[in-house]
Amino acid sequence: MHLGGPTLLYFLSGFLPVFFAILLGSAAVTWFLDAIPAFITNGLVVASKILPALGFALLISMMLSSKLIPYLGLGFLIAAYTKLDIIAIALFAVVLAFIISQFLNTSQQEG
Repeated sequence: MHLGGPTLLYFLSGFLPVFFAILLGSAAVTWFLDAIPAFITNGLVVASKILPALGFALLISMMLSSKLIPYLGLGFLIAAYTKLDIIAIALFAVVLAFIISQFLNTSQQEG
């Protein structure tokens, strides 16, 4: 039962706004959004621009170690000089990680 309460609240926090938006129609949703003060919407715009940097900083703070710094630098250089998108660089990194892991596994088995 201890999982039921938070799960129900999580479900209702997503379900109820969508349900009432569909029930009342687009005119009611437009009225509600227009009733939100400008300083709140401006704050949400600023927060939405900060979130990618915050997420990247959290990711770096969790992952960064002396062994991973060269890979971070390599990814940054690839992004800066090739103008590739993040998905292409991530796919390149997955292939590189697979090759390195295969190389390390074969060298450990031989040695």
